[in-house]
Amino acid sequence: KDMTLNFAMNEAPRCIKAAGMVATTTFGTRIINASVKFVHRETGEEEATVRTNANGEYAACLTREGDYVVYVERTGFKKEN
Repeated sequence: KDMTLNFAMNEAPRCIKAAGMVATTTFGTRIINASVKFVHRETGEEEATVRTNANGEYAACLTREGDYVVYVERTGFKKEN
């Protein structure tokens, strides 16, 4: 028999990809499990916080255009931004 299905779908937020790698300045050793926090410079709001993977890499989806301050923290290392 004929059947009609209707779906209401929301648009996904726009994603501006921010990706990179966290490493030591002296030897370039990649840092795992570091916290990488993105704060929108204009609004002062935290947009995303991600952690580095086993290769010291991270990827975040930012929904606002503009400039960001990025804070990187890991136990045993000096905080950076």
